[in-house]
Order: sequence, then structure tokens, then C-alpha cells
Amino acid sequence: MHLLIKISILYIHIEGFINAPAQNGLGCTIMEERTIKSISPVPLAMMMGVISAVVALIVGLIYALVFAAILSSISNQITTTFPISTPFGGALVVLIPVFATIAGFIGGFMQGLIIAVLYNFLAPRIGGIKIRLE
Repeated sequence: MHLLIKISILYIHIEGFINAPAQNGLGCTIMEERTIKSISPVPLAMMMGVISAVVALIVGLIYALVFAAILSSISNQITTTFPISTPFGGALVVLIPVFATIAGFIGGFMQGLIIAVLYNFLAPRIGGIKIRLE
């Protein structure tokens, strides 16, 4: 019983220190924990679509540069066999980043919609994501 009293007194002192208002920047506060109950599907889908489009644009530009380097190194061999392949290859270098960006946005948007709908369905059953706020 004596040990229990000492532990409870120690707990009261620790809790008082943690919850004490900051004086000269030395105190600290406990962060408040909240639960995300639902997510709006369209704003999440738009955010994921834009992020995916930016990433796809960067990857598409890298692929276009690699494809342009390969095309320029073998262009003499290809033009003799397939005369239309050089203009087609040049157009492909320009179109790769464009199509990658469009596909990235559509894919990210669809993914965001599906994730938000599934989260809104499962959060009441499983429990939402807990975040800590100041």
C-alpha cells in the first residue's frame, strides 16, 4: 500500500510538470489526441490526383530523355528501314510526359476516391486514424 501512495504522488508531480504552462520556454504541454471520423472523397481525390500527376510528369520526362537518347543513337539505322520512324519517335518523346501526366492524374484521382470511400466505410467499424494536435 505504501508503494502505491508513492507512485500516485510521483504521478501527480509528473502530470503537474507536463501540464504546467510554459514559463520562459521550459514547460511542455500534452498534445491533444483526435480521431479522423471521415474524409471528404473529392478533395482527397483531387489532392492525390495532382500529386500523382506531378510525380508522373517527372517520371515521364526522365523516360522521354532516355527514349530521346536511344532514338538519337540508332536513328540512322532506323530511317533506312522505316522512313517514318524518326518523326514518330520525335512525337513520342513529346507525348510520353503528356500522357504520363494525364494517366497519373486519372489514376491518383480514382485511387483517392476509393481510399476515401473505404475509409469512411471502415472508420466507424474499426476506429479512425488518431492524430495528435497541439
